Amino acid sequence: MSSAPERATPFNNPIMTWATCVLIGTLAFVHIFITYRGQVSAAAMDQAQVARELAKGHLFQTKIIRPSSITQAATRGVPVRLDAMPETLHPPLQSLVWAPVFKALQDSWTFTPGRSIFILDRVMACMGVAFFILTLVLMHGMARRLFDRTVAGLSVLALALSEPMWQLATNGGARVLLMLLTTLALYWLTLLVRRDKAGEPLGAGLQLALALVLGLLVLTHWGAVWIVAGLLQAFAVLVPTHRGSLLLLALVPMLCGGAWMWHNKDVCGDYLGAAKPMLQGLLSGQSEAQRLRDFEDAAPPVYLPGLVRRLALNSLVQVQDLFAHLGFVLPALFFLGSLLHRFRRPEAGAVRTALLLVWGAAFFGMSLLGVPDKFADDNQLHSALVPALTVFGMAGLAVFWARLSPGSGGLWTMHGYALIALGITGWSMLTSLSNDLRIGLFYRDQLQQWPPYNAVSTHELSKAVKPHQLLVSDAPWTVAWYADRSCLWLPRTRPQLNKIRDLATQQKTPVVGIVITPLATKGTDVASILAGPYGEWGDVLFRGPLMAFGSLDLIKITKSDFPFSDGFPLGYLSGVDGSRIPAMMFYMDKALLEK
Repeated sequence: MSSAPERATPFNNPIMTWATCVLIGTLAFVHIFITYRGQVSAAAMDQAQVARELAKGHLFQTKIIRPSSITQAATRGVPVRLDAMPETLHPPLQSLVWAPVFKALQDSWTFTPGRSIFILDRVMACMGVAFFILTLVLMHGMARRLFDRTVAGLSVLALALSEPMWQLATNGGARVLLMLLTTLALYWLTLLVRRDKAGEPLGAGLQLALALVLGLLVLTHWGAVWIVAGLLQAFAVLVPTHRGSLLLLALVPMLCGGAWMWHNKDVCGDYLGAAKPMLQGLLSGQSEAQRLRDFEDAAPPVYLPGLVRRLALNSLVQVQDLFAHLGFVLPALFFLGSLLHRFRRPEAGAVRTALLLVWGAAFFGMSLLGVPDKFADDNQLHSALVPALTVFGMAGLAVFWARLSPGSGGLWTMHGYALIALGITGWSMLTSLSNDLRIGLFYRDQLQQWPPYNAVSTHELSKAVKPHQLLVSDAPWTVAWYADRSCLWLPRTRPQLNKIRDLATQQKTPVVGIVITPLATKGTDVASILAGPYGEWGDVLFRGPLMAFGSLDLIKITKSDFPFSDGFPLGYLSGVDGSRIPAMMFYMDKALLEK
């Protein structure tokens, strides 16, 4: 791209700028107040209930009781209180950002009668959209400094037309904040590289700003460690004459991460806290959920051949589904094509190299952990890099289109690449938004994310279950968030549950019931469900759906050691014949519940 004065085009005039701003504002309103259906991210619900505990004055306390966390603390001599479990799984920044807002909205901590969308869910969506818009502003500034206003405006427009990016903004939780901070870090790095290429001093303030952002990244998402590692490597490669600055950039995130690890050591006896099972599962081949649900303290064996195979398989899956991982933003995918061009501005080539190094580090981290839910997965790091990838992809498209020089002049000859890229990127929004608008305008606040989450029914549990009583569930995050009750993640085996129930009885916080959601029965057939992570509880999982067949003897399909004999449906699915099949059940001990 040339550094000559920019020529006026239809995509960089003031009218187009204002039209883009109006479009973004309109889409923000639509996605927050019309098509929004409630929170669906388990990690976001988890961090939100921690934020609410912070707003209540409970310092980093969680209502989600993970069996592994009980054992972890007990084996290290740390007192365990099931009604006051410390939060050691997620980094703290997202909860800290939400907590002051939740405190200001104290009257909205519970549902408003007659509504099925939790007000705090919509508040989280509003904040996520605000972070997304700030990301677009930073993205525009970075693109304008590296290229020109046309590339900047088109890049912003491409992200604004991506429906998956809006879904991330409203339901992404900490991943939206991660995207904002990653874009900010790349923005600061762009300014540092420009100064270095121009032979100017880097400036202590700018270096400190980048270091602080790197520290905040570590406190936002554990996967950000890979992004930070890539940024440090990029700085070392691109600015080799400032090794002292590199030390500062590395020190701040180390101190931030170390401070949180010290907190974990203090409250549970282990520096890694509840994140340790994730690393153990990584080495043994077990899933993070399996390790967190395990009440046994035995460390799983390390299986390196399985780790190597999983690394190769996850890498292949990422490559196969790369377009989906990038939110179907075509210019972001074309970043790979932009690597074939040498940009005229040296700082543009340098920042592109930095972005490639960061993406490579993040790609390796995701290959280790896996991203089975693609763009919606909580370990998805591609989304944090989509804004910067889009900038370089759009610039690369402009260059290659200019070389093709199709047509004989006019808009198509100048900006045909933009029309194609924006058309493909916006196709998902075009095909889904009209239907979502009709449903949203018709049902308004009565929308909900069912299945698997039924916010209204889950909230009703708070009326039956007292604050000192405990629940068990395969989806403890939804119980903790919507019912505001402490909930044990359903242990792997029945003996483990019995041991935890005994401990709860000793602490006068009895377990009074089990909540089963469609998440536990997620599978292609009965055999896959029974062979899945909740196979031990197969008789309990199918007891609710079989209630639709009144001729069955329901008592016989439940093992005799199941202590919660009374069942109550909380949510239904419709059968092919119009029948109502109980898909979300509350099994209770009435005697304990009434005490």
